[in-house]
Amino acid sequence: MLSCWPGRSLKNILTSSLIFLVVFPGIMSGLLTLNKIASNMENEILVSNLVMAKSLSVQIDEILSQAEKIVSVTGEAALNKVATGSDLDALLIGIAKAFPAFSRLNILDSQGIISHSSRKHDSWIGYDFSRHSSYLGALNKEGFCWSLSHIPVKGNTPGIAVSRMFDSLVVLGYLDLADLSRNVGILASEAEVRVTVLDRKGTVVASSEHGMAEQRLNLLNIPYIRQALKGEFASGRRYDEKGIESIVSVDEIVTADLVTVIFRDASKALAPVVFIRKILMISLFVSCLGTTLVFIYLYRSIKLPLTALSSFTDRVAQGHYDLQAGNWGLEDFNHLSHNFVLMTRAISARESALEDARKEAEAATNAKSAFLANMSHEIRTPLNAVTGFSELLSSLVKDEKQKQYISAIKNAGKNLLTLINDILDLSKMEAGKAELKYTCSDLRAVIYEIEQIFALQTSRKNIRFIVEVDADFPPALMIDEIRLRQILLNIVGNAVKFTENGTIKMTVTFMELGDLHIIVEDSGIGIPEDEIMTIFDSFKQQAGQENAQYGGTGLGLAICKRVVEMMNGRILVESSPGKGSCFEVIIPDVQALFDEVPLLEKSFYHEDIRFENGKILVVDDIESNRHLLNEVLCKVNLDVLHAQNGHEALLIAGEHHPDVILMDIRMPVMNGFEALEKIKNNPVTQKIPVIAVTASSSVMDKPDIIKRGFDGFLAKPVEIDKLLAELSKYLPLTETDSGLNEEHKKAINSLSGDRIKISQILATLESDYMEQWRSFKKRQPIDKVKLFGENIRVLGLKNDIELLTQYGDNLVNYVDNFDILNMRLAIAEFKKIIQEVKSMIQEMNP
Repeated sequence: MLSCWPGRSLKNILTSSLIFLVVFPGIMSGLLTLNKIASNMENEILVSNLVMAKSLSVQIDEILSQAEKIVSVTGEAALNKVATGSDLDALLIGIAKAFPAFSRLNILDSQGIISHSSRKHDSWIGYDFSRHSSYLGALNKEGFCWSLSHIPVKGNTPGIAVSRMFDSLVVLGYLDLADLSRNVGILASEAEVRVTVLDRKGTVVASSEHGMAEQRLNLLNIPYIRQALKGEFASGRRYDEKGIESIVSVDEIVTADLVTVIFRDASKALAPVVFIRKILMISLFVSCLGTTLVFIYLYRSIKLPLTALSSFTDRVAQGHYDLQAGNWGLEDFNHLSHNFVLMTRAISARESALEDARKEAEAATNAKSAFLANMSHEIRTPLNAVTGFSELLSSLVKDEKQKQYISAIKNAGKNLLTLINDILDLSKMEAGKAELKYTCSDLRAVIYEIEQIFALQTSRKNIRFIVEVDADFPPALMIDEIRLRQILLNIVGNAVKFTENGTIKMTVTFMELGDLHIIVEDSGIGIPEDEIMTIFDSFKQQAGQENAQYGGTGLGLAICKRVVEMMNGRILVESSPGKGSCFEVIIPDVQALFDEVPLLEKSFYHEDIRFENGKILVVDDIESNRHLLNEVLCKVNLDVLHAQNGHEALLIAGEHHPDVILMDIRMPVMNGFEALEKIKNNPVTQKIPVIAVTASSSVMDKPDIIKRGFDGFLAKPVEIDKLLAELSKYLPLTETDSGLNEEHKKAINSLSGDRIKISQILATLESDYMEQWRSFKKRQPIDKVKLFGENIRVLGLKNDIELLTQYGDNLVNYVDNFDILNMRLAIAEFKKIIQEVKSMIQEMNP
């Protein structure tokens, strides 16, 4: 049959199959409709069975209600007869004849003795019923009491008794169960069902089946019967002990606390439903068989071409484009094969062109990187001398105006170094060589550092700088602290640059899911909406921006965006011209550390450091660099040896055995890497620490330098404090007293002998000023530190104490020049001043 399927074209096969598949849902829809009809028929049968149970219950209830009325009439008539002294037996006989459903009527006296009967010469007369349930129930219950009687009331057939108390008399009537069952049988035969009336104990009161009366059946476990005993209709299906299925419907007979149970043969009642479902099963089988055959044919017709196509694409994915078109059976697939071959040839040609372009781009990128590296080295080399000698001069020059000139030179050098680092960073990011260095970092300290860096600028521009950090912010985060500081410096720096007055607010939040949110808002000049996205382009600045006023290279935000993206984060911007800007940085999945505290590097101030006798070998091909390091190291009690290249360094190191070698990387004759390898391979010199001092790399490349075997790393321009900190790892040092100098001591000695006055001043310093000084241990707000210095200066002037006057002047100058390092050292010096004043007071004559 499948071989006769029309056509060898994929179109014809799919069209024919589609026609069948369109018909198949119609068949299934018809089958579902038939199934719904069958289900509705079944539900209608269950409902009709339940209605029949209700109807029978109502009819039986009417019979029992009529019996209750007869008992009521009998009781009221008996009371009247007793009152008039009439014959009660005749009354009972007459009533029993009028209502043949009663097999007997009896009247019991107050002692429970049968005194009258509807039967003549009844042997029950005088019988004691005081312990009978029907008598006791009538005594204890208002109204009628129904109960089964195990005493035969008509032949050998037991009955159901109804009794009621009338003053001192009890009327007791017996309904013949056989008659009740006969009536039930008549009702059941009309509907072709089996009917059983049960009491709450499961005893049959009446049944349409002969001989079932008063038998106890195990039917109370059927859920429908238990549900009916609670006063609810119930209907369902049940299998009996013989495996015959019946539809069971149950209803309550309220009058006698009984239930009516109807059993209908399910095989007869549900015969139409069973027939319909058989048709459904046959139709479904035929439909599924047809569908299976169609899919088998489609599978056999398309499998071979698809398998060949899969193999074809696998070879293309592996880069094999030398393929030939094959015969895949169906015309459509043959056409596809031919087109695929043409496409692979086009891809091969395009890929070859792309490979050539990639090689050219890589060559250009490498050339750019080499150019930037060379330019960086050439610029850093003279810059090292500029910044280094400026720092030396700043410690020698005392004139404030000259210090400002030197500070301007230092700042210009730092700005130039920042520009060089930005260009190198951007070049690395574009080449995909930039990496993140995650460390345990105290972000609060970083934020505080940013706040202090821009405190002077914001103060001069009358800008309110607000920093808000969550109270429950983690003590440490696992993050690249250097890169994060770079982001904050650029964004906050832009906010300060483009805000003339108003407010800058930085909000830092750590979310429950580990997201770090940093929001910087300002009230500056704002950014037009159509330029928001372009501000992240390299060397791109806002249109119309006055470069003379604001400066900048347009690299800061470009670097920020790339760094944030390296951290899998986002940077969002909202801005309106004239209203300000809002930058939001979101860094996801940041690990919070609650049990670790970031290690802080020990800070050094070169004027306070002296080493024990040590010998340093400085290896550099630039004379100014050697001279600078010589000046710095000689001031800290170190002897300096010089070498112009790696070859000279090997000779000097082998002869003089220096304690530490400061090695440049790029040198003629023998570079730093080659010299390091020979030094480490020489047993005589292999234990000498070698610290790389290079202008070729930035601090981001420190791990790469260390991996080459260097013991330390210093980037040019060399910062004196970092140089001394690095040397302190290998050389013992002695910190000099950075507290009071000789001029301070002379000022103390020149104090008058007024011991009481000086003691009062000391008390003021220890109370009011010491409390302010303690608050500076965690934070040093610029404005408060300046006020602290001015107050101490005024205190010194008023009391003619040169020591306090000079200390206050120095502290105020450090704040005005934004010399954070000297400002912090001066703050630390305050406690030493108090101690020195105390010792001098003790030496005064009392």
